[in-house]
Amino acid sequence: MGKTYSLYAVGEDNVGNVEAAPATPDAVTLVTSLRLPGDVELVDYMLFAQCVYGPDTEVESVCAEADLTTDRRVDLLDFSLLQSGFEQP
Repeated sequence: MGKTYSLYAVGEDNVGNVEAAPATPDAVTLVTSLRLPGDVELVDYMLFAQCVYGPDTEVESVCAEADLTTDRRVDLLDFSLLQSGFEQP
């Protein structure tokens, strides 16, 4: 199972002026039980390929690791997260 976290910082000065929250995050990170982004290997892809069914099929418990978006579906959104973790040789 995975979870994507979007992070941003908001500044505040000594007199109480607070910076507005940005429209986009400063950083995005994915925490998953598959290998971490940047360390995805072929074995991770093979697990994912066995579990991808599409947006209208709920994930089976044996495929919970492939549901990177934790939306109970293994689909192209999950694949995009998996793909972003592949490193070039």
